Amino acid sequence: MAYVGEIRALPYDFSPVTDGWFWWMPCNGRLLLLQDYQMLFAVIGYRYGGAKETFALPDLRGRLVAGTGPGAALGQKVGQMEVTLTDAQIPTHSHDLQAFHVTSASQMQNEPAGTAGIARTFNQFDYNNTAGVTTVPMAGTILSPAFGSGTGGANPHTNMQPVLAFDYFICFSGDFPVRPQKAD
Repeated sequence: MAYVGEIRALPYDFSPVTDGWFWWMPCNGRLLLLQDYQMLFAVIGYRYGGAKETFALPDLRGRLVAGTGPGAALGQKVGQMEVTLTDAQIPTHSHDLQAFHVTSASQMQNEPAGTAGIARTFNQFDYNNTAGVTTVPMAGTILSPAFGSGTGGANPHTNMQPVLAFDYFICFSGDFPVRPQKAD
């Protein structure tokens, strides 16, 4: 036997039958008539939705069950299946720009090498072999508004821990859970 309102995770995709009677319904958010399920309504009320003549079963499809406490009250849904990160949530980081002064074509023959340089052929680079060219220190200089600007498409990513899925069922006919008397 079970208490009215008791929820169990079961490895079935059907409501189990006990002694020829249905005692369990899937926790799928379905609306029920108060007049048909008065004992269950007395236990869970409108906690999971509904109004006036109807009340809702908890909807545990695609959800994990967690204990109540800071951040989650009894019957409250929290969390998201997908999350779109904001700039404030991405760790501070930087990207290096490697540059060098080119005065002859021979300096370009092996570029890019390794992870340095830009993926361009020699003919795509402009270089200056004029005598008297002065290099300019670039530390801390923003070369272009496009350099170092944000990237990405702001698309959400899946935010789900690994799970093993079971169906949840709620008991609607069984022993009525009696609240203990408060001590004076």
